[in-house]
Amino acid sequence: MTSPPFRLPAATREEFVESAAILLEEQGLIRMSGRTLAWLMICDPPHQSAAQLAAALSASAGSISATTRELVRYGLVDRVAFTGDRKDYFLLRPGIWWHLMQSRLQFIHDFWTLAERGREIVDSEEARQRLDEVKEFYEFLEEAMRDGLKRWQTARQEAAP
Repeated sequence: MTSPPFRLPAATREEFVESAAILLEEQGLIRMSGRTLAWLMICDPPHQSAAQLAAALSASAGSISATTRELVRYGLVDRVAFTGDRKDYFLLRPGIWWHLMQSRLQFIHDFWTLAERGREIVDSEEARQRLDEVKEFYEFLEEAMRDGLKRWQTARQEAAP
């Protein structure tokens, strides 16, 4: 089953935030976490206090507190402080998108490995064929993603001053 095509209404910053939050929610994030990540992608300055996040996202202080705590715990957002300022600020962790793909790669590897091990416990050839399809697909995907990530790193290194 395929999901309906995504329409990207991003004429405003608010629409961008909501559209990104929906996409990220479809990938398993809580909507407020997606909204926070999206805002941190486009805000200026790139670091935002909890009060700034709450105002920008029309969210409660408690919601922002819980969301930023979760995003920091999962390594998606960094908490930073500035000398002479008693507030904490939050910003996207540099390189986060590459790191997210690394964790997806681990899932892909683990899943095809599990399918391979599953062959040992099934009795029918039909079940083995289904597991072989899983293994072959995820092995292929893992190799393609690893190659893509290596090309990305090389391109970034070559573009660096």
